[in-house]
This record gives sequence, C-alpha cells and structure tokens, in this order.
Amino acid sequence: ITGYNPITFQNSIKIYPNPTKDKLNINYGNFSTMKNYTLKITNSLGQTMFTSAINQQTSTIDLNSWSGNGLYLVQILDANNNIIAVKKIVLK
Repeated sequence: ITGYNPITFQNSIKIYPNPTKDKLNINYGNFSTMKNYTLKITNSLGQTMFTSAINQQTSTIDLNSWSGNGLYLVQILDANNNIIAVKKIVLK
C-alpha cells in the first residue's frame, strides 16, 4: 500500500447550546448528503441515550427527562452504521 486516504466527512454540523440543561438543537449543515444517516447520543459509559433517523435539516431534542449530568457524545452514523462524525456536549 503506497497511500491511505481516509474518508473525510465534509459537513458543518452545529450543536447548540453547549453546555445545555433542557434542550439540544442540531443543524445538520449540508443535509442533502446525509441520506439514511442516523443520530446517536451516548453517555460517558457508552450507553445509548437517544437514536433517531436524520430526516430533516434541524432537530430539537428534549433533555428534561435525562437524569445524568456530564459529558455525552453525539455521533452521526452513515447508512452502513460507520461513525462519520462525533461531537461532545455537556449536560449540566
């Protein structure tokens, strides 16, 4: 092998507010390139807290029922369940 070209995800996903306490807004940027993609949020123990198909430009997630404060990972998964983007959020 003479070279390695990793897959690069060229999208500017915006997650706000961060840190947050009651809701999370996500703007998927170039939404048209995300066919069959999934949003997954896990806690620091790796437990899945939220999963949803990405089928619109923006999402708002209600966090009022979440009991654990701390660091969470927001993952974007492609159609083959490969993680293509990870963002960190803090629930306070």
